[in-house]
Order: sequence, then structure tokens, then C-alpha cells
Amino acid sequence: MTSAIKPTLSAVEQQNLLVAEREQRIFAETLTDVTLALTSQMNHTAVLNEILRQARRLVPYRTAHIVLVEGDELRISCWQGYEDFGSDRMIAHLVQALPEFPLDAEVLRSKTPLLIPDTHAESRWVVQHETDWVRSHVVFPITLGNTVLGLLRLDADAPHAFDEKTITYLRPLMNAAAIALENARLFEQAQKELADRQAVEAQLKENVQQLEMAFEQTKVYAEELRSEVMERKKAEKQIRQRNRELTLLNRIISASARGLREEVILDIACREMAFAFDVSDSFAILTDEAENCVRIVAASLASHRPALPQTVLSVNDHPVLQALLEEKSPIISNNVANETPPLAPDPLIDDRGIKSLVLVPLMSNNDVLGALSLWHTEPRTFSLAEVDLVWRVAEQVALAITRARLDEQHRQLSAAIEQSTESVVITDADGAIVYTNPAFETVTGYEPAGIFGKTLIDFLRSDKHPDEHFEQIWQTLAAGQAWQGRLTSRKSDGTYFTGDTAIVPIRNHRQEIVNYVCSQRDVTRELQLETQYYQAEKMHAIGRLTSGIAHDFNNLLTAINGFAEVLQQQIPTGDPLREYADRIRFTGNRATDLVDRLLSFSRKQSSDPQVVNLNTVVTDISKMLSPILGRRITLRMKFDPHLWAVKIDTTQLEQIVVNLAVNARDAMPHGGTLEIHTTNCRLKGQSVPMERGGDFVLLEVSDTGMGMPDEVKAHIFEPFFTTKEKGKGSGLGLATIFGIVQQYNGFIEVDSALNEGTTFKIYLPRTKEKPPKKTRTIQANELPHGTETVLVVEDEPAVRMLVVRLLARYGYTVLEADDGRKAFDMAAHHEGTIDLLLSDMIMPQLSGEELAVLLQKKYPQMRVLLMSGQTKSKEVTLDAQGIHFMRKPFSAFDLVRTVRDVLDKP
Repeated sequence: MTSAIKPTLSAVEQQNLLVAEREQRIFAETLTDVTLALTSQMNHTAVLNEILRQARRLVPYRTAHIVLVEGDELRISCWQGYEDFGSDRMIAHLVQALPEFPLDAEVLRSKTPLLIPDTHAESRWVVQHETDWVRSHVVFPITLGNTVLGLLRLDADAPHAFDEKTITYLRPLMNAAAIALENARLFEQAQKELADRQAVEAQLKENVQQLEMAFEQTKVYAEELRSEVMERKKAEKQIRQRNRELTLLNRIISASARGLREEVILDIACREMAFAFDVSDSFAILTDEAENCVRIVAASLASHRPALPQTVLSVNDHPVLQALLEEKSPIISNNVANETPPLAPDPLIDDRGIKSLVLVPLMSNNDVLGALSLWHTEPRTFSLAEVDLVWRVAEQVALAITRARLDEQHRQLSAAIEQSTESVVITDADGAIVYTNPAFETVTGYEPAGIFGKTLIDFLRSDKHPDEHFEQIWQTLAAGQAWQGRLTSRKSDGTYFTGDTAIVPIRNHRQEIVNYVCSQRDVTRELQLETQYYQAEKMHAIGRLTSGIAHDFNNLLTAINGFAEVLQQQIPTGDPLREYADRIRFTGNRATDLVDRLLSFSRKQSSDPQVVNLNTVVTDISKMLSPILGRRITLRMKFDPHLWAVKIDTTQLEQIVVNLAVNARDAMPHGGTLEIHTTNCRLKGQSVPMERGGDFVLLEVSDTGMGMPDEVKAHIFEPFFTTKEKGKGSGLGLATIFGIVQQYNGFIEVDSALNEGTTFKIYLPRTKEKPPKKTRTIQANELPHGTETVLVVEDEPAVRMLVVRLLARYGYTVLEADDGRKAFDMAAHHEGTIDLLLSDMIMPQLSGEELAVLLQKKYPQMRVLLMSGQTKSKEVTLDAQGIHFMRKPFSAFDLVRTVRDVLDKP
């Protein structure tokens, strides 16, 4: 006989079993306590809080909250632990749209828990600023049957704080929680139904008491009038009538007191009156004075009666309604057929076979709101008591309608104030703020709780106005007068805003001031736009002035440069006078460049990009920087000798350097150093805007001035933005630089700090194009001659003299005129041919283009060359017309070459 050998457990295994058994026992005990705690709570909120408290016993967590399912949204119901992370305000107003939270939506669909042991390892987890501390997360559905009531979410700040054991522990808790939530809901519903039932019973009890009082009064009457049967019947009839009246009025008053809509109140009135007076029809109408019609809004009709044919009745088509609105008094007829004088025919009466009627207006402040009517298909005598009762019902209904309309007006007014874009502030009689609308918080940044109790004057006060100004405002308001004006006040962040402000005192029925209402419209942006508009207008005027000056100035420069060039060719090289002629030519060319800059700044001159070396351009312009910078500022330049070429308009490039130099000078009022460096840069994509890498030429301009704070640096490239005093700058300099650099696909970096200077780094893309080869200077004796006839039309005498003498010197036959009309007359009487018209574009009488059109009819083979000192913008248009263009100022020899080229074109 063999005995079974039982395996023995090791000490570790026994210890593990004991621990597991102890955990199961604690879990079972805790679950029992949890179930008892939840099922003992009948309050919905208490149940939710108890779920979180008991969940902490089963599964330790840092934060937890429950959201309930409301349609396609999850709405917060309770929470714990978020105050430790400063996010309690956020969680208190949490409302989440399910489509935006796919993890929670998946839990709702599957009705199964979601466990995220480590949020950093979960690709679907979205990290937010408020929850970046969360490392472990559990979402557990609170399910009753097939319905998900809500979600329990647990968070921990350590990974793997939750595991499958967490799901096991929470599952029975969630089952108990769902039952507890449903019990709480049913309990609260039962409590509400009980309260409603008690209210109805109280009303019934009150009615019974009234009836009992009436019955007691009836017994008294019966005891006193026992011997007189007729008197007793009369008294009983009076009592029944009184009870009927009381019942009817009580029902109307009850409907009015519940704040129902006016249509519902009128519907109840019609039903009760039809029953109380035993008539065929009872209906109610509301008037519409604007349309001169009435609208039937409620009716109580006998079952065999047809429905009313329409709901809107014209007053002009119904004499009975017209009489009611005009006389504002009841219309009563016990027998319509026997009325004296007879009632005017009315389709509302005739079509329905009405024999008797009572029509009582609903009055409010002498206005007819509508009417209540009783109609009968048989003659019926309406007693004075019945008519009086209808009057009283009409009074109650009119009061209810007036109250309903006032409530609606109040709701509309409240909605208008709440949704208004203007700030609205209401104060008490002492000026202390008691209400602000949402726009107030949007504009000023002040939360209502932080400003309630403060006076309106203290809020409006700022150092932009003297204290006496606000004292005068308060004196005006205290005197019962309204105040209106423009004030500059401070926001919660300390910045200023300007508002058009109106403050009005509010009085009660005794004409006592009980409140002040302040409305304020923020006009800060409007004022800024207005200032920018005026500045833009000034810049436009400057542009027009510059264009006009440039036209005249270029005429003068044409003569100066042309005659200087002629002198250069005629004076020998060793002659002392040759130096003077050279100086005149050099100065004239500088003046020409200056005019180009003026036209470019005023946007009257199109850009002319050329392949240039920054070193050359900056070196040339540095000669004019010293007078701009002054003696206190040292200019240092460092150039890369192997600098790449860029393609840019040299005038615009000079404008960049000059503007940066002027800004640097203003930033160094006590002197300093301005450094200009150039170098080549090969940038990777991620290091430049829009990840556009490549080869760039860097122009770096640095100063040792006062620098800029970050809030100023953020706006420096905005048009009209400036930190300079009014009149000391337009705010266009850096905006112009920014536009020029962007125009050539470059970008700008700014490095600046207070008291540490400023560095502008301008990156311009490298060009592979080669600079144009320098042409050999052609001598006067190498210029081409001609024998053709040229008609020269120029209103500036000096320019005309230069052109005529030059062309005559090189063999041409020249006709000259000082305006277009004279030129046309001269050509009309000229017997030979005219080979070329050389005319200024803008002249008295006829413009150059107009003259060309007229002359080409007589001389179809005539070539046309127009001159202008304003802009190149017409050049493309003229080319399309076969007209050639030459811009002033031009050199004498350029004129001779251009005339020959135009005449030689096929």
C-alpha cells in the first residue's frame, strides 16, 4: 500500500500566497465598504465624490476626475488632486467634444477600460501643458447595462503606476458606481416628483379651504334665510357664481404667476372662459398696429364647430375689430340681429352664425394689446356680473402679457449687453462698480471679481488726464447730468487704451439716482489707423512734390551735365580750366544720383537691379556717411576681399545703408562706433527663414548704442512704428529696408538688447551672373554724324540750346520749338521731310505723344524719340507704340549716339 506524497511549498511561495490572500481579503473588505458607501448616498454629487474617494482606497492616484456623457460631449462632474498642479481652474470648466478625443471615444464605443502604463510610450497620447506631468493613465467606463454614463480617469506622475490589477480592482467599483449613480438619479427624480406633488396638493388644499369657507358662508346664508326659499336660492346662485368666478380667476392668476408665454396664457384663458360661461366659442387675439391687423393666437371651439378660416385678420375687413380698437371698450351683444343701431356686417360674425357675443379689450397703459371674446350661436343674455368677470380676467391676462413682454425685453436687453462689443459698466449710487459685461473683460483684461467694489472714476483715472478732469466728471454725474467724452485709461497689464465714453445716471420712480451706466468703445486701433492715414497722405504728398521737383531738376541737370561734357572735350587735358569742368561734371552726376534716390523713395522710380559688389557700393556711399554720423561717431568698415556678387538696385542698396546709419546715429546721442562688415555665407536650410538655404552675401551693420527691448524689436519692421518723439521720424525707414530686402529674396536678422547696442544682418542671395563689362569711353571725335532733319521740341531753354547745338555740331539739320503747338505749326509749313521728332514728353499745348501722333500722319516714316525727367514707367508702353524713350538727365554724347541709333533702326 502506497501513500500519496503531497508536495511541500517553499517558504517564499508560502509568503507569496499569504500576501496574495491578504491582498484579496483587504480588497474584498474594501469593496464591501465601497459598495456600502456608494449605495448609502442618494445625492448625485455626493455619489460622484464618493466614487473618487473610494477609488483612491483601491488604486492610489495623484489626480482623478469623472466626466459624464452628454450627447457628443464629456462634461466634468467632480475631481480631486488638481490643485497640487495649479490646474484646478481648468478642470472645473472642462467640456470636451468627443470627436477631438479619439481615445475616450474608443472607450465609449468598446465599453472596455483603457490602460496606458507609460504616456511617453503611447503614440496616441497628446501632451498638453497642463498635463505634461502625467506618466500613467487609466480610463474606465461607468456602464449601466449597454449605456455608458460617464468615464473615470486616473492619472499618476510615475510610469507603470497602473496595471491590469488596477482594472481588476476598479471593475466592481465601477459596477457599484453605475448602480449608485442611477439610484441617485432616480432618488432625485422621485424627490422632484414628490415636491411637485406636494405643491399641487397644497394648491388643492387651498382651493378646498376656499370652498369650505364658501360652503360655511352658504350654510350661514341658508340658516338666516331658511324661511324664504327664493332668497335662499338666490343666495345659493350668488355663491355658485362667486365660486365660479374665484375658480376662473385663480386659474388665470396661477397661469400668469408661472411665467408662461403669452400664447399659453391666452390658451388657458380661452379654455377656462368657454367652460365657465358655457359658450360655443372663445378665442383670443393680439394686435399688430404696424400691419393694422390682429392675430388669432388661441381658441376654444365646440367640437362640431369648424376651425377658424385664418389666423391673421385685417382690421379694415372686420368692423367689429375696428370698433374695438377705436373705442377701447367692451362690445356686448345679447342678440346680434336685434341691435339698435344694427352692427355692421362682419364676416367673422356672419360666417360662423354668431347670435351673441362679448368682446373685451386687453389694455395696458391705454394701449390695446388684443382682446378676449365669448361667442354663442344662440341669443344669450350676458349679465353685468359676467361682463365684469370677463373684464377682470382680461385685466389679469393683460398684466400677464405685459409682464411676459417685459421679461422678454429684459432678456433681450441682457443678451444685447452681454454680447455687445462695447464695454458696459453699472455702478451703484456711490459710483462703486456692481456689474461689467464680457466685453469689458476682453478690452481691459480685468476680471469682474477683481474690480467689483472699486469706483468707476478710479478705474477710468490715468496719468493721461489731470485729476481735475475726473473730479469734473463726477461733479457732472452727481448733479444728475450725463457725461460724454474720450478718455485714455489703463488695462490690467498696464498698457493704455482710448475709449469713447458715455456715463448716464439712472433714476427710480421718485427721480432718485440709483445707478450709473458707463458704456465705452475702444477706439485705440481707429486712432492708430487715422494717424497712419494722415502719415500716408503726407508721404503721398511728398511723393508728388518729389516727382515734380525731379522733373524740373533733371532738366537743369541735363543742361549742366551736357555743357560740362562739351567743355571737357574742348579744353585740353593740361589746361587749369579742365579741372573745373571735371568738377562740374562730377557734381552734376552726384546730383543725378540724388534725384534717383528721391524718386526711388517716393516710389516714382522703378528699380533697376544690376550685378554689383557690395564692397564697391558701400565704399562709394561711405563718403556721404561721415556728415550724417557727425564727429562723435567712429565709422569702421571691414570687407571680404573675395565677396560674391549680388543683383540689386544700387540706389536701393544705398538707401538701406543710409537708413541703418541714421538709426545708429539716433541710438548713439553721446557718440559711439558704427561698424559695417561684409562676408560670404553658405547657409543650411534650417538656419534661415522658410528653410531656404543657399549662398548669401552678408551685410552686417552694428552700433554701440542704447539697444532695444524685445517688445520694441517685435514691431520695428511695421510701417509707421517708431519710438522717436512726434516729428522726429516717420517710422518708414526699417519698413522700407524690410520691403527692399524681401523684394530681392533676402532676409534680415536683428540682435539687440538694452544698453548693449544693435546689429542688423542683411542676407542677400548670391548671383552667378557676371557684372557688365566696362565700355571704353568714346571720345567726341568718335561720335557718329548725320545729315537728317531733326525737329527738337523742348520747353526748357537750356536743354533745348544744348540739344540743338550738339545735333547741329554733328551735321544734323535742326528745327526747334518751345511747345507742341508751335512745333506742329512749324512742321505744317516745312517743305522738306522731318526724319526724327526729338521732344520732351510733358509740354504746354501738346504733349510729346500727342504731337507724335499728329505729325506721323504727314510724315509716316518719321522716327520719334521722347525725353522725360520723371520716370521710366512709360518706357514699356512707348516701345509697344514704336516710340523710343530717353530719360533725363543724359550726357551730351549719349544723346548723339541715341539719335543715331534711332535713325539707323530698320
